[in-house]
Amino acid sequence: MENTSLYPSLPNYQSFRNFEEAAAETLAFLRQKYGFGLWMITRTIQDDWIVLKANDKTYGVNDGEVFRWSDSFCYQMIRDKGPHIAPQSDLVDSYARTPIRQAFQIKSYVGFPLVAGDGSLFGTLCAIDPEPKPEEIQADEALFVILAKYLSLALNDELKSTELKDRIAKLEDVAFHDKLTCLLNRHAWDTLLEQQETKCRTLGEPAAIIVVDLDGLKQINDTQGHSAGDTYILSAAQALKNAGRPNDVVARLGGDEFGLLVEGTIAIDPSPLLQRIKLNLSKASVKASIGWARRDSKRGLKYAFDVADKEMYEDKTRRKHCQSD
Repeated sequence: MENTSLYPSLPNYQSFRNFEEAAAETLAFLRQKYGFGLWMITRTIQDDWIVLKANDKTYGVNDGEVFRWSDSFCYQMIRDKGPHIAPQSDLVDSYARTPIRQAFQIKSYVGFPLVAGDGSLFGTLCAIDPEPKPEEIQADEALFVILAKYLSLALNDELKSTELKDRIAKLEDVAFHDKLTCLLNRHAWDTLLEQQETKCRTLGEPAAIIVVDLDGLKQINDTQGHSAGDTYILSAAQALKNAGRPNDVVARLGGDEFGLLVEGTIAIDPSPLLQRIKLNLSKASVKASIGWARRDSKRGLKYAFDVADKEMYEDKTRRKHCQSD
């Protein structure tokens, strides 16, 4: 390997460390070359249009803001209702009627899709400005396509490198595991929530938390002994592990409480997972109260954990009332 100190200019061409850095420099380049009041890299999840990275000098849009996807120019562009480059967007009927114009004055637009590794839509690279732009910008469409493909590659590399199983592997230490169930413990859970929150903010990944609290553990311990109680806990732990996918995190948060952290499309609607959890617990003869919450992009995962925990206690109260009736 050659001594890079012989080539002092090489550090200027060193690769980006992550998707966020690549995104920021790409937007800075586009602003310098083409102007526009706002350049954005966005993520779409159902009807949420999440701003992952913004370079804004006009509209006051910040990273992490969420708009309605179906209200956007990009929504029309993806549906082939409008061009990728509109130097005078008022002349494009679908753009002129787009609801987002009620919030922002927009007279020109650029937008290209960002594609996930499975070929689905991830989000967009886009720009808007309150003034029309020269028609000549349309001649650079090939450059925008290349940049969109480059950003798609960068974000897919980032998604692969930050999968939960890779982060769990870094926590393979006795200090992070519950001795009885061998699941991750509360300390590991708190660490993973912080790491997953960073991923959610950077890439707009959907995530959800499920809290499961066992019913009747104290009674089992009091009447049958702690050995029977441990068997009950182990049965619950195995049922929860079998219900989840390989990348889902299952942790024992306390004596009779468990947490599941899930990401991806299942986090948008975890109903199938919740049904598997209930079925597996029933087969194991384990009774439990369950609550869940989806991560809100403005409040984060810790808030979702609190909501899921509250939902679990409400479920426990309902179950007690049903048993007493």
